[in-house]
Amino acid sequence: MYSCVFMGWFPHYLYLKGLSRKINRIYLMRGGKYARVEVTEYNGEKIDVWITISELHLLNKDLNAFNSDYKFLDTSGQLLHDIGVEVEFFNYFSGPLNNEMIYFMKSGTVYQPELFEKVIQGYNIDDTDFAINTEDNMRLFEPENNY
Repeated sequence: MYSCVFMGWFPHYLYLKGLSRKINRIYLMRGGKYARVEVTEYNGEKIDVWITISELHLLNKDLNAFNSDYKFLDTSGQLLHDIGVEVEFFNYFSGPLNNEMIYFMKSGTVYQPELFEKVIQGYNIDDTDFAINTEDNMRLFEPENNY
């Protein structure tokens, strides 16, 4: 009896924690290597998180295995169902989280479905002419540090 009362809060906690990983908006940043993700908390607070596109791994419909080949967009460019993406490094409230799952809701609007699909699959986007680099070698020798 006491264990039921003591653990009765746990499903509510998991529900509220699950609401915090729902993505409100995603923006492709200049250069095509990073994306800015806007996360809305259950209390209405908006948080911006910057992620590296190459660290995204698309999960299948059941959210239990990696699968970057299945179709999650219909012909009009809208999501067929909620999709899950595993991010290798996710800095959330100044706390680093490794291998964190984030979710994109079906009820949203996708304005550029071709770019969204390739970003979610982890491809770098060349924004000089908006060409999609599927070979992932365009920015291999680009310097990232100024020595």
